[in-house]
Amino acid sequence: MRRFCFAVVLAFCAIAAHADSIPTYNLTQGSVTLTNITLGSSDDVFTFSNGQGVTIGGVDSFPPIGMSLIGGGGSGDPFLVLGFNLETANVNGAALFLFGSVNITGPTFTLPTSGTTFATTLPVLFSGSFLSCQGSFGPFGGCNPPSPNYLAQFNINGPGLLALSFTGVSLQGGGVVWQLSGATYTLTATPEPASIVLLGTGALAILGKLRRRKS
Repeated sequence: MRRFCFAVVLAFCAIAAHADSIPTYNLTQGSVTLTNITLGSSDDVFTFSNGQGVTIGGVDSFPPIGMSLIGGGGSGDPFLVLGFNLETANVNGAALFLFGSVNITGPTFTLPTSGTTFATTLPVLFSGSFLSCQGSFGPFGGCNPPSPNYLAQFNINGPGLLALSFTGVSLQGGGVVWQLSGATYTLTATPEPASIVLLGTGALAILGKLRRRKS
C-alpha cells in the first residue's frame, strides 16, 4: 500500500511539474463569428492571438440557446460556450486539439415588439483557457486528463463587444418573432503592463515639455 501511494504521489508530481513547465500565452485579441445559424445550432468560427505571433483558431458548435428565437418584447441572453464541441482547431496554423472552454457572458437585452430587422451592440466578458496537445477529435481527443502531453496553455480573459442582428417575422394575430441572423463576439485588445508604463512615461515627458515652454 505504501509503495502504491508513493507511486501515485510521484505520478501526480510529474503531471503537475509538466503542467507548470508548458508555455502559457495570454491572448488579448480575436473574435468568434456565428455562421450557419439554425434554431438548434450554429458553427462558431473563432480566432485569437496575443498580438505577437501566437494564434489559435478553429470551428466549434454550440447552440445559441438564449438568442435563437425570441418573441417581441422578450429578452435574450448572449451567453456562449466556446470549446463545447470542437470540429477543427489549430495553433499557429498547425492542426492540434484544444481542451478546455471559454465562456462569454453579457447583459440580457430586450427585443422590440414590431419591425422586420433589429441590430444591437453589447459589452461582453471572455473568461477561460485552452490547453493544446496532439490527438484526434472526439471527447477530449488526445487531451484526456490527467495527461502529460500538453503543449501550451492559452488564456482568453478580458472585455469585448458583441454585434447582433435579428430578422423579424410578423404573426397573424399580431406581434413579431425574432430569429438570430448574425453575431460576432470581439475580444478587445488590452495593453500589456509594460506598454502602459511606456505610455505613462511618454505622457509625463510631453507634460514636462509643455510646462517648460510656458515658463
